[in-house]
Amino acid sequence: MGEYGIRCNCLVPGSVDTEAWRSYRQRLAAEKGVDFETYKADFLKNVPLKGQISSTEDVTKPGAVFWSAMKAGRSPGNRSTSIAAPI
Repeated sequence: MGEYGIRCNCLVPGSVDTEAWRSYRQRLAAEKGVDFETYKADFLKNVPLKGQISSTEDVTKPGAVFWSAMKAGRSPGNRSTSIAAPI
């Protein structure tokens, strides 16, 4: 895309705790014959970031979106701003 002058930027949070994620993982737990909480605890052992998955708020809060735009070299505002947002 770069050769055409198109910049792409994205947030890649990994697993996000949504209704769809929980439903899918509950089905996998049932297939393995374990309760969901046991399955989730085992799943979280393999998540590098402190054994937790992202929430929808983590990937939609303004700081994350603004950070992504700044990394693309474009500011969604009319002035330069420095921010620190946990992602």
